[in-house]
Amino acid sequence: INFTVTIEGSEPFKGFFIQARSVEHDNWIGAWEPAPNTTIHPECSSITHGDPEFKTRATLLWRAPPDAHGRVYFTGTVLKNYGTFWSNLIAEAPQDPSQLQILG
Repeated sequence: INFTVTIEGSEPFKGFFIQARSVEHDNWIGAWEPAPNTTIHPECSSITHGDPEFKTRATLLWRAPPDAHGRVYFTGTVLKNYGTFWSNLIAEAPQDPSQLQILG
């Protein structure tokens, strides 16, 4: 199962850090597909920005493990600049659709 995770807001942002976690066990789960200007951290199932440029949108693809079962949620931080950021953003993946949006 794949989920497209989109981060966008009304104003540009500089960075992000997103992690996928199991709802049932709260452990890291799955893997991110490489995307332009991102850095993947497979040791903690996370993805982050790869450059300090302003962005208006980031579209990311997350893959569930082949043997996975249960629900997943995405948590993270979006950075507008070093003085303004939003942390502990949480979005649970929907049961049916393959689209998920985290709005900053």
